[in-house]
Parts: sequence; structure tokens; C-alpha cells
Amino acid sequence: IPDVSYATVNVNQKYDIYLPGGRSLQNTPVLFITNGGGWGSGSRKEYDPNIWKNFFPGTAIVSIGYRFAPAYSFPAQENDIKACVEYVMSKREEYQISDKIGFFGASAGAHLSMLYAYKHGPDSGYDIKMVANWWGPGNMSSIFNQANAIYTPGFTQAIGGTPATKPQLCYDSSPVNFVSADSPPTLMIYGGADDLVPAAQGNELDAKLSLTGVYHEYTIYPDMGHGPDNEPLALQIMNDTFEFINSYLQ
Repeated sequence: IPDVSYATVNVNQKYDIYLPGGRSLQNTPVLFITNGGGWGSGSRKEYDPNIWKNFFPGTAIVSIGYRFAPAYSFPAQENDIKACVEYVMSKREEYQISDKIGFFGASAGAHLSMLYAYKHGPDSGYDIKMVANWWGPGNMSSIFNQANAIYTPGFTQAIGGTPATKPQLCYDSSPVNFVSADSPPTLMIYGGADDLVPAAQGNELDAKLSLTGVYHEYTIYPDMGHGPDNEPLALQIMNDTFEFINSYLQ
């Protein structure tokens, strides 16, 4: 079912959903996918649920659209992910889906996925099984000093300021600050040569997840930038991710 509106402020506040045959309230988990694009571009159509269904039979797949910066700065994107999840889950009886949910995202999409899972998940009432993070920002305060300076204008647009001018917003928008013992199993993949979202972001998350005892798998590919640049590496990352999702989203 494409192009379902979960809010009416902006045209991007829609989702696409794939519902498998033979589903039920008890046995059909839901995977929410959020696209990247620096919070200001990209499309939920990049992650067509009809393609992903082949990797996760028996799972409902939701690709979330959200408002873009700079027209809408933080926390608009965070609020949209929360609103979409709540809207989809309010239709559990109609869709015949369970309360078991998981999240996947790349880059900005990974940031938003983790932010929901860690910050809103414990109080959501849903059974959050996992989150898979491909090279996503984890700390919106420290990334300004870690990333190549040519990228900081993009962060500034998304935040509507800087850590110096909006310290509380940066704190509130950082997944690392909301990791707790209740956080779900997490997959993290980063590139050692990424100067947009450096592996230092993954290191911060790894330290916090370890400190709180949350199960996680963390891989740094030393020569990779902001995503794989060759097919063998891309396939390896995809296979590892699909295996993780299938292991925990049940």
C-alpha cells in the first residue's frame, strides 16, 4: 500500500507499507525503514517495501517519509518518525500486525532510527526487537568537531544552529544520550575513511552500549567512506544486516 498519509502538514509525511499474506496480530513483526540524505533530501522510495519483502518473508515492511531541513529543522524529523510509528501501530487490527517492531536506517535515517528506538522505545508500549545502524550520527554535539568542516553547514541546517547556539537541542537529538539497559540489540557499521560521519561516532555509541550492557555488533571497515564503494563490500554489509534483522525481529 503506497503513499499512506500519517500527518497533513507536509507532502513528505507519508509511508509505504507491505503486508505479507498469512499475517496475524501475534506473528507478524514490523520493520520500519528510514532513508538517509542529511535530513534534507532522499526518498522513502529508495527502500521499496516490495523489494525488501523478499528478504524478510512474514514481516510487514514500512518505509517512512519525513519532513526535510532546512524548511523543517530538528526536532521535526524525530517527531515525524514517532508519529508514523504510532499511526501504523494504531492500525494493528486493520493491518493484522504484531507489537514486535524493528528499525533500519542509513546515515540520517540511522540517526532517526536509533533516536526513536533509544529515546522513545522504552515508553512506547511496543516490543522493540532491534535497530540496524549504517553509519549514522550518534552524537549531534561531538560530530561538529569530528566531521570534515565542509559538511558542518548541513548539520547546521538540520539543527537550525550549532552545538554552541542550541546545546539542549543537540543533546536531545543525540541517540547516544538515551542508550539504557532497556535499549534493543543494535547493529552498527561504519567506515574508517568516512569524513562525513566518522567512525568516532560509532566508537561513542559502542562505548555507551557496552557500558549499559546492551548487546550490539560493531564493525568498522577501515578503507570505507560514507558507504561501500564496491559491490563485494556492499553485498557483505547487506548480508550481515539481513542476518541480524532476521535473527532478532521475530
